[in-house]
Amino acid sequence: MQPKKFLRWYLDTWAACTTTFAFYQNLPSRSLRSSVAFVLVSYTLLSLVQASIFAKQVVPELRQLIQTIPSVIEQQLAVESKLTWDGNELQLTPAQTVRFALPPKLLRANVPETAFFIGETTDEPAIVHVTPTTLLVQTSGQSQTLSLTEVLGPEQFSLSQVEVVEWLRQTSSGAERLIHTLQYFLPVFFLLNYGISRSLFLLVETMLLYVVLRVYRQPKHLVELSKVTLHVLVLAEVINQWAAIVLPQASVSILSLSFWVLLVVVLLQQQRHPNR
Repeated sequence: MQPKKFLRWYLDTWAACTTTFAFYQNLPSRSLRSSVAFVLVSYTLLSLVQASIFAKQVVPELRQLIQTIPSVIEQQLAVESKLTWDGNELQLTPAQTVRFALPPKLLRANVPETAFFIGETTDEPAIVHVTPTTLLVQTSGQSQTLSLTEVLGPEQFSLSQVEVVEWLRQTSSGAERLIHTLQYFLPVFFLLNYGISRSLFLLVETMLLYVVLRVYRQPKHLVELSKVTLHVLVLAEVINQWAAIVLPQASVSILSLSFWVLLVVVLLQQQRHPNR
């Protein structure tokens, strides 16, 4: 299919599925491949947009954050500080706490303000909290605790303040280069993430709908239902993305809620007005 015809088909499909119920009434006569193609193109475009936004807004902030870590730690560590690992415990002498806070632009829902914290205990949550024997990591509200022996291994070391700062500078430079390279693969990462998560979501919801309709003696062919749920998923995703901007801390799944609301509306319209 030529690019112009393909674009025309995609725009016509968008217009039809958002403005008329007749589109869903005629879905049985359309091919499943057409519905799958519509979803794939929609999520490809969404991935490109999100990758572009991430590259322009988040990546520069990450680079700035990485660049400032060595200087911030250098300011907090005393000149005579030593970081020692004896194979069992990590000790910072003289005893002190070291923390690094995330800039406001990088803060998201359920993300602690403190990026990392080194010390025995702290009342403030941190993304990474290092104690003499453990490494506590928080991601998406979930905590995972690792033993430092698993992370650092049995080899002992002792680093002065200068050596710690120099190691951080080298690590920061490597991280910057890695981020610069990975940003070109962001569309692929976003598309893979959507491909896996939304495929599982659609599989579960479509099978659930299939069972519910059979229980209420309104059976439909699984292929026919799949065509409907594929198109409804794209519309629900638009609402989900909009809600993520307006309601970033929503406690319910906007995707699931909007998906079922739209699905019920479409199915009820088909039942009440089969020729509309």
